[in-house]
Amino acid sequence: ELMAIDIINDLYFDINDREQSISTPKNGGFEVFRLKRKDGTEVWVEDNGWYNTDDNGNILFHLGILRDITDRMRVERELRILSRAVEQNPVSIVITDTKGNIEYVNPKFTELTGYSFNEVLGQNPRILKSDSTSSDEYSEMWKTITEGGEWLGEFKNKKKNGEEYIENALISSIKDENGKVTHFLAVKEDITQKRKDEVVIRKLIKAIEQSPVSTIITDAEGKIEFVNTAFTTLTQYTLVDVVNKTPRMFNRGHVLD
Repeated sequence: ELMAIDIINDLYFDINDREQSISTPKNGGFEVFRLKRKDGTEVWVEDNGWYNTDDNGNILFHLGILRDITDRMRVERELRILSRAVEQNPVSIVITDTKGNIEYVNPKFTELTGYSFNEVLGQNPRILKSDSTSSDEYSEMWKTITEGGEWLGEFKNKKKNGEEYIENALISSIKDENGKVTHFLAVKEDITQKRKDEVVIRKLIKAIEQSPVSTIITDAEGKIEFVNTAFTTLTQYTLVDVVNKTPRMFNRGHVLD
């Protein structure tokens, strides 16, 4: 059956794979390329082969051993995708050993903290610690993850330049096939600006509530979502009375539904 097939069209997905294979001198080396199975599916092979030549160096025939490495290529592809996902992730990722010594940080970590990979390699994440997070919180976190659990919370940490920042962190254990904890993984998001914005919003809300000017806030459809104390004093309507209504209810002759 093999003798009757068209090698180029039936065995190769790409003719360039074939041309590369036959044009490259072989002296016991390895090549990796795709072949096409009888059913049309793809198989990756590793070719360990060589050419036999005559006394003048002319190729007589090729000897080789093909090994199916499809599973290996699939795993390598998945690892490349995973690696890119970690490297390009918009949040900080830190991996430590079971003693808490850093083995890996992604580019977002170095961008945020100002520490290079080499500066933190082998260090403990406590190099980022500020005085704002209590020892009890760290103890609780450590106890949770060493027992195989997940810890979710916030840290106020310190960058290399001394600037403080706030992180939302999810820290969990990485286990081997036997369930033994081998590493710890921390995924951390910088929420410093979010916390600052929340402070500003609270101040604005307080200012509106205490303003002597009657104030109404509606949604995009014109339905009332908020009224302040000055509004209630003026109209005698509370927020409960007017929520989800429209301001036209205050037009002369309009009856409150």
